[in-house]
Amino acid sequence: MDGSVARFLLSGAAALLVVLAGVSLIALVWDSIPDAVKIGTLGLAALLLVGSGALLSVSRPSLRVAAATLTGTGGALGFVAIIGAVLLDGLIPVAPAFALMALWAAALLVLSRVTAQIFTAVISTIGALVTVSFAAWQAQDPAAAPRTWLLTCAYVAALAAIAAALSRPDKTAPLAAWYPATSMVVTGMAVLLTPVGPLTESSTYLAIGLVLGLELLLIVQLLHSSRILWASGFQSWAGADWVAVGAVLVLTAIIVLDTVGPAGQGTGTAAACLSLTALPPLALLVSPGPQGWRRRTAVMALGTTAALGLIAVLVDPGLFAQAIALLALAAAPAVFEGRVLAMTVTSGAGMVALATVEGTAVQVAWGLVGLVVLVAATVGLETLALRHGQPADPGLMRAPAWLLMADLIFVVPPLLAALVPSSTAAEMHALASGVIVAILLLLGLLAPDLTVRGLLTGRLTGGPPAVGPGHPEPDEARAWVGWVLAGTCSLYVMARADGAWSKEWTALLTVVALALGVLASRLLMPWIRQGPAALAIAGLPTVLVWWSVIALSGLDSGSVLMTIVVLSTGALCIVSGFRLRATALRHYGLTLVMVAVLKLATLDIGSQNSITRVLALALAGVVCFLLSLAYNKAADTAAGMEASPAKKTAPSTPGTPGASTTSSAYGFIVPQHPTAGPGTPTAGPVPEESRFAPPDERR
Repeated sequence: MDGSVARFLLSGAAALLVVLAGVSLIALVWDSIPDAVKIGTLGLAALLLVGSGALLSVSRPSLRVAAATLTGTGGALGFVAIIGAVLLDGLIPVAPAFALMALWAAALLVLSRVTAQIFTAVISTIGALVTVSFAAWQAQDPAAAPRTWLLTCAYVAALAAIAAALSRPDKTAPLAAWYPATSMVVTGMAVLLTPVGPLTESSTYLAIGLVLGLELLLIVQLLHSSRILWASGFQSWAGADWVAVGAVLVLTAIIVLDTVGPAGQGTGTAAACLSLTALPPLALLVSPGPQGWRRRTAVMALGTTAALGLIAVLVDPGLFAQAIALLALAAAPAVFEGRVLAMTVTSGAGMVALATVEGTAVQVAWGLVGLVVLVAATVGLETLALRHGQPADPGLMRAPAWLLMADLIFVVPPLLAALVPSSTAAEMHALASGVIVAILLLLGLLAPDLTVRGLLTGRLTGGPPAVGPGHPEPDEARAWVGWVLAGTCSLYVMARADGAWSKEWTALLTVVALALGVLASRLLMPWIRQGPAALAIAGLPTVLVWWSVIALSGLDSGSVLMTIVVLSTGALCIVSGFRLRATALRHYGLTLVMVAVLKLATLDIGSQNSITRVLALALAGVVCFLLSLAYNKAADTAAGMEASPAKKTAPSTPGTPGASTTSSAYGFIVPQHPTAGPGTPTAGPVPEESRFAPPDERR
């Protein structure tokens, strides 16, 4: 391998040195030689070198490297001669010069194919690059730019057609599949060097049309070249050419849009450049090509579309819907080949719609339309993935769903807020956020088998996770995620409600915030008997209720009304804690009650009149007395239930035949019923209090 590389490198170095020697010799006697003699000498030397190289390759196959060196050197001198004839007082006009260079390049390609010398094709490519660069330099004159660049485009197209015609490999030319790749280099250079500025002075539409025409030619060449390279065994190169072409398209779009400007034809130019990216995915879907080729190249096409889509949206936010549609089309071949993660590129692109918020009302509306297209596209890609991709991990399907839901939660509210007057924009943002979060959670955002289709069709709809026989064990981690999401959103909505400009908005947002708080608490209900979950279930609604009372009544936190609210909240938590056997919830409620009593006794009473003082103290006393009775009742019930199962197996206490004692949960010694004689049940009658125990304890 190193020997072959060394031979070609040394041959290239020899060709370069010979060309430089010729140029130096001409420069030495340049002024004393007539122009026609200069050009004629270079042309004759080029023909002699090319001819001798071709004859040597046929007569001495063992000297093909040397023959290729002669042919390549002659090919380079031929391009130098033609360009020199144009520069030296116009010995040859520009149009005939381009025709000569096209014929010379075609002759070199054909000769390379006949003699099986790929090195000659490389020299032809280098000469073509020099020709395109020379034409771009000539086209800087606005008067000559249209004609010069039209001739250049024709030259590039002719070169591409000849290279495609010579690309069929056989035993005599195993590297023939590389001919289209060599012409792609010339086309890419022509795309990048298009003199958009001088052409725009003549006609903007002509400039954009020539750029788009060259880009279209480059994409067609890519589809052809990549297939034949893969089929010819050069599979390791597949993908690199797609990356190179994608880079050319993106750079050209940046250059052209910078020249044309975002105003005027900028929107149309961005839309046209973006539309061209639909050709590769369409070709991949319609004609998959060689086996394995689409799987390798599909992701590259998706990356190009994503980059150009972002550029288009930044130029004109109204192009968001078109960008999303083309992005979904570009992701389809990758998803078809089982690359399900390609869906995340589409579903996560909704955040780009935030660029439309500062736009006009029409652009904002197109942003909302683009989100609708995004939802439909995600559903379609998910269907395609389930039918053909066959993902093994359900997590691969959850990722696009979560990204899409993030788009809806974080993008839709600011878009809706941008469509209403600025005085109500903040309230609309909060309302949309709360409603969307609540709907998504109710539809099953936390379901373990989350998919976009399942969520949107309501198949995952349900209440909090069920616990018991026949139900799967709920996922506590997902429940906490949902609690954080709903709780954070509820606090945000409540903050907007507190600062709303009208009581109507305050009331509406308060209802939404309280509903989110209830929904967040329901998610953690299966873990109500655990301390952190119980505090989270009670703490969030507590804050929301207190805040809503303050927002709706206009009172501050030091009023007697707030003390009554705190007292009522604590009482409700104590009662609920007893019914649900949640110790942490009871303790939380008891703490609130004691705080309310302390506040009432020390802070609130001093600022009230005698009647208010009497009523407040009486109410607080009644509540505390009732809570005391509830605690006492619960203590007796717990003691009875502790005693009932214990006396079945407890031995008789010495000195008291047939009697036993047991310790209750509260530390008291509870006497048990005496055991009966043989044949009678050992357990006594069920205490009256146990009828109030929860069903599972009665069992």
